[in-house]
Amino acid sequence: MERGVVLNYFVSVGGDTNECDPPGLCSQHCINTKGSYKCICEEGYELVKGKQCLAIRNETKPYLVVTSQNELVKGDPSLQHYISMPMPGVRSMTGLDVHIADNRVYFSDSSQKKIYRVQTDGSNLTE
Repeated sequence: MERGVVLNYFVSVGGDTNECDPPGLCSQHCINTKGSYKCICEEGYELVKGKQCLAIRNETKPYLVVTSQNELVKGDPSLQHYISMPMPGVRSMTGLDVHIADNRVYFSDSSQKKIYRVQTDGSNLTE
C-alpha cells in the first residue's frame, strides 16, 4: 500500500490521510496533497532535503570604509585588498557613516565645516 493512503476496513476503499497531522513533519508549512504532502517555506527561506527550511544566505561580502585626510579607503576587513578614492576639494575628513542599502558614504570635512555624501564606489561626490 502506498504511503499516505489508509484502508477503510468497513468499506474496502482507500481513503486519504492528512500527512500534515500531527504538525512537525515540515519545519515551516505543510500542505496535504492526495496520498502525500508538500513542505513550503516563508519568503527568505529555502527548502532543503524536502522538509527543512533554512534562511537564504546573503552573499554580500563584508567591507570596511575608512578615511585618510582627503580620501576614502574601501577594502576587505583585513585591508589586504583595498582601493583608495581621493575626494577632490576635501581637506580634512572626519566623522563617517555608511548607508548600506543606498550604497552611500556620508562624511564631514572639519576644516571646511561641510558634510558630503558619495557613492561607495567613489562617484557622485556632493555636499
